[in-house]
Amino acid sequence: YWVLDYDEEQGYALISGGPPKIVGEGGCRTGTGVNGSGLWIFTRSQDRDQKLIDRVRAIAAKKGFDLSVLNDVDQTDCGAAEIVQV
Repeated sequence: YWVLDYDEEQGYALISGGPPKIVGEGGCRTGTGVNGSGLWIFTRSQDRDQKLIDRVRAIAAKKGFDLSVLNDVDQTDCGAAEIVQV
C-alpha cells in the first residue's frame, strides 16, 4: 500500500493499493482484484465529515487519481467503536 497523504491533526489518510497505471477519463487508477488495487480515504471519525472528505478527494485529484473508483461507506449504524490509546 502507498500512503499518498496523511494528517494526524486533521485525522485522515489517503491510501492507494499500488501505483496508478491505468489511465481513465477522470485520471489514473490502480488495477482491479486483490493485489495492487484500490483507493481509500480513512478518517478517525465514524461520522462522515463531508468537508474533510472533499478536501482529501481534492488531494487525490491533484495527484492525478481517478475519483470514480471511490465508494461512499456509511458507518453510522455500525455501533460504537472502542477507542484505544497507543
